[in-house]
Amino acid sequence: MNNNDKKERTGITAFLSLFIFALSVGLVILTDYSGITVMAESRAERGVFNKRAENEMVSELISDRSGYLRIPLPDTVEEGDIDVIEEPLKKRIFIQISGVDEDYYKENFFSGDMTGIRDVKYGFLNGISTVELETEKIRVPVTDYIRGSFYVNVASPAEIYDRVVVIDPGHGGDDPGSIVYGVEEKVVTANVALKLGKELESRGAKVYLINREEASVSESDIARTVNECDADLLLTLHTGADADTRTTKGVEARASDDMKEKAEILTGMLSASCDQRDLKVSEGKVPEGLSDIPCIWLRLGVITNKEEALKMNSEGYQDKAVKTIADFILNRL
Repeated sequence: MNNNDKKERTGITAFLSLFIFALSVGLVILTDYSGITVMAESRAERGVFNKRAENEMVSELISDRSGYLRIPLPDTVEEGDIDVIEEPLKKRIFIQISGVDEDYYKENFFSGDMTGIRDVKYGFLNGISTVELETEKIRVPVTDYIRGSFYVNVASPAEIYDRVVVIDPGHGGDDPGSIVYGVEEKVVTANVALKLGKELESRGAKVYLINREEASVSESDIARTVNECDADLLLTLHTGADADTRTTKGVEARASDDMKEKAEILTGMLSASCDQRDLKVSEGKVPEGLSDIPCIWLRLGVITNKEEALKMNSEGYQDKAVKTIADFILNRL
């Protein structure tokens, strides 16, 4: 990149006002829903401003604020007036600020570095100023606040977190999966996925959860997400079924070639903690679109076995399975 290109990328001042939204456009953007969400994405649920405590590299970056975009703030705006929301599938980060007049950013311009940021827009709705950052790839915000300024950088999740995981519940919405003995596969896998995401994030991992309830997500979308966020693992959750007999039961996995040995460790751990038969890693392959990424296709049990179907649908089983899977991802992956 030559010096002129750098100046164009880093010098964002007066021209920013050209991106001001009409209120109706702002409403559409704020209510848009992504097929992939971030676990615990609001500041109220998760201390997004404490990311710098999670990694020494972040502290070093913030200390000199090189490479950061600076958003000016009125002196009356406190850190608690700012919220950061991520929409990773659409490569967008929203910074919502309370206590800023609608015309404030017509006279107070952003400055700093836009590396990794494709576009910046501004909107105002219901007393909330919203800055939208469109990133070039899936990125996480690294932020800092001092009175009068809010600094934001975008980084690869793998740079900030020791573990980055994409979790796919496998079914959802109009696709319920198998339904046997009143137990729906999509309910079992969605419950485990949600609980697992919260467990992993509470222990310092970054989790991207595929939403199959309200959005159609293709295997290519999932693979692209895994690659863009440099995920350590795609975990797809299912239940097994045996059309020939109701007696088959146990935990089983399929895996990409580089994950077969790891998947066998996982099925063994689940078998021991959840008192299930270990069916190990089957000869079947993961779907073609997922074969080139680190993927484990996990069958939590066999839903056509009544005992196991009811077991998988219980809180007790799900809690044990979640803790075991989290231990595997954080300690054995």
